[in-house]
Amino acid sequence: MESGTAVSDQTRQGTGALAFQYTEILGKTLLNLDSF
Repeated sequence: MESGTAVSDQTRQGTGALAFQYTEILGKTLLNLDSF
């Protein structure tokens, strides 16, 4: 039970980091498109 919780916490953190990275890249891309 304990290890399962730790794994899900880790997965949630990883997903959050990925989503944040993706949002950042998306925002930069939109800014670049704006400056064209």
